[in-house]
Amino acid sequence: MAEVKGPLMSMSASGRLGKDVVYFERDGKQLVRKYVKHSISDSSKSVNNRNIFKEAIKLSKQLTDLDREAWNLMTEGLPINGHNLFMKLAMDTMHSGNDFLPVSIHNYSFMANKACDNYLRLDVAFNGKPDGDFFLFIGEGSFKDWVAGDVINGEGGVSDLLLFSLANTGKTGSGGFTVNGFLPGQEYWFRLVETEYQGISAVFNFGG
Repeated sequence: MAEVKGPLMSMSASGRLGKDVVYFERDGKQLVRKYVKHSISDSSKSVNNRNIFKEAIKLSKQLTDLDREAWNLMTEGLPINGHNLFMKLAMDTMHSGNDFLPVSIHNYSFMANKACDNYLRLDVAFNGKPDGDFFLFIGEGSFKDWVAGDVINGEGGVSDLLLFSLANTGKTGSGGFTVNGFLPGQEYWFRLVETEYQGISAVFNFGG
């Protein structure tokens, strides 16, 4: 960037000169630089990326406070937060050409089960894809241990789970399940994943 030493139209001039240079004042000095045209790419790829990002933001607004807390707990100690992780999963799914319908936990409770002495019961209410089928994963200890510490791409074995089952939603997209037989003082976690992997919940910890 060059400093203007003499008159260029005038010593207080500013603006664009033809198609080549722009001159302006900064800190009391007249400066001149080459004119560079900035353009916003309207390629189909760029448009698609922006649309997917906007859709992922819209989906993130459907998350409950419980969901947000759980997503953030999943990323403790990582260079990203729960929102970033959710956005990555949503955008990766949509970039692959699939819909993304997040699974949202509205409430859950972990309490004594009067029908089974010395055992506890988990009750969960959730929303997801209408008339959808979801894998229910329940494990002991830490989810991060099950997936070898990789909360994004973990591939823990089903045989290592405490429970691997199915949960369903009705036409309104509302579902729920109850699981008995948990031990007091033991830590557990659960997660729901749509069977076509187009929707997923955060990991929820309970017990302990």
